[in-house]
Amino acid sequence: GDRERNAVRVLGGLDPRNSVYLRGFPDGQPVEVYATAIKNKVRQQIGDEPRVTFDKNSRKVYLTFQDNQNLRSDQGGDPTIPGQVLLPVYKSIKARQLKMDIRIPLLPIEKAVALAEGIAEMKKNMNMDKMVPRLPEIDDTHFPLQISQLVNIGRFWVQYADDSTSSELRLIQTSLNRKPLLSYTSAVAVDALVAA
Repeated sequence: GDRERNAVRVLGGLDPRNSVYLRGFPDGQPVEVYATAIKNKVRQQIGDEPRVTFDKNSRKVYLTFQDNQNLRSDQGGDPTIPGQVLLPVYKSIKARQLKMDIRIPLLPIEKAVALAEGIAEMKKNMNMDKMVPRLPEIDDTHFPLQISQLVNIGRFWVQYADDSTSSELRLIQTSLNRKPLLSYTSAVAVDALVAA
């Protein structure tokens, strides 16, 4: 009904069954610098880690949660139809009712802006052609795949099972093993490139 459509509008088009928003982010602060801090604070308060996105115009911070318990096939439904909200959304709303504010330490505006500019520059310099996965051609009807990581029957990662992919994987393996790697012990920062 109208309430569900309004919820989708307020959430910037996100699904109200798995998303909530925060408001009150200070003006002048570049929101993207704080994505990791927000994610960590939310995980600390409600026990679930969201994907953090922003609307720079309204200064809203959107938190989108994944249903890791129940990966059902009907999740791609219409967000305007009333349905079951995810437990993290329920816990987030409950935390708000209990006046559990999400407070994070802020950098001085000049430092935060400089950091945001650095992140933007780093993104600009990334070769996106190397970051985008190779997808099948539109007229491909058959292509060999192999499962590289299985989470469960409805959630898994695949790779092409061909010579080109095998060669790329060997090149990555060789590059990673060429010199000792540093272990990453702190929270991964936004846009950091790490090997897991």
